[in-house]
Amino acid sequence: MLLKRFIEAEGYEVIYANNGNVGLEMYKETRPDLILLDINMPELDGFEMARLIRQNDKKVIIFFLTDRTDKVDCLHVFSLKGNDYIPKPFYPEELIAKINERNPKSRNEDHR
Repeated sequence: MLLKRFIEAEGYEVIYANNGNVGLEMYKETRPDLILLDINMPELDGFEMARLIRQNDKKVIIFFLTDRTDKVDCLHVFSLKGNDYIPKPFYPEELIAKINERNPKSRNEDHR
């Protein structure tokens, strides 16, 4: 929730899901510009959620934020067409810089 507040303070609208199934349903309803996924989500892990999303949406930006730093996991992220793999711990400012790099819209506009 702290990360959610940090991103919102930068002018982005953030929708949070506490598990992969809820996240997938929220994705279908809201069609966000960017998705932040944890690999280790309950019910539906981040790998499977990304795979399901990529079946129909090749354009949405997907960042994986994870404490799993194994090379196999990193390569799997990119095989699923993930846009970035950010190992924990990370600096929130680094994440914001990566989000801003992918989304050049003005911070005064609403972002999903």
